[in-house]
Amino acid sequence: MDRDDTRQLGSKLCGMFGFETNKFLTWCSTVSNTWLDAPPFGVGDHSCAIRVLRTYNDAQPWYIIFTIQSESAYEKLMHPGSP
Repeated sequence: MDRDDTRQLGSKLCGMFGFETNKFLTWCSTVSNTWLDAPPFGVGDHSCAIRVLRTYNDAQPWYIIFTIQSESAYEKLMHPGSP
């Protein structure tokens, strides 16, 4: 996605799940459409999260990964070996 697509979709996802949109919009303004040396963005809690990562395509440099996991999956991840 380009910067405008990323800003639009990321803002909607942040709003839907109650993540702080201002941090995301600041990141969008900082990285612009350049992918080289730009830090990825991530926000979330233990049940859902979004990450914005870069591609190696100057025209469409960003993609969003949206993750949802159950509470039990989170507990197993954080406490392996527990029932």
